[in-house]
Amino acid sequence: MDTGIITAENVNQFGVEGAFQNGRLHGQSELFVTIVDQIGGGNSYFHGAYSQVGYSLTGEARPYDRKSGTFGRPNPHHALDCGGLGAWEMAARWSGVDLNDGAINGGELTTLTAGLNCYLNPQLKFQFNYVNAMHDTGPIDTMSHFYIARAQLVY
Repeated sequence: MDTGIITAENVNQFGVEGAFQNGRLHGQSELFVTIVDQIGGGNSYFHGAYSQVGYSLTGEARPYDRKSGTFGRPNPHHALDCGGLGAWEMAARWSGVDLNDGAINGGELTTLTAGLNCYLNPQLKFQFNYVNAMHDTGPIDTMSHFYIARAQLVY
């Protein structure tokens, strides 16, 4: 993804976001538009969006902080250090961005992600993701596959 250098008078970004939670199911989605007021060239419009959903396999609900507008980490009902298996969650995400407008050909990128998250206790998380990324730059289309593992310690 590369628009090259765009000389601009100003840039404005507008977006709308929504989230829901129903017990062990939660989701979130966002749509945004960026308007670039080019010096001597009019406006360019770029847009993108994502949508994601998660489902707790072990029954935990993610806490939602209304003040910050974010989901927190689930607190495992049966943490590993208490003889349990922790909290397990399946997740899926779609995201896309389009950086093409008029003479600007920055490309389009769409990703599909499937994940499995394991919260062994409130401080330790393991995350396993498969990502399929489709990139279109006009004359060349590419597809990439990623397998990602991540460990996170919160203290």
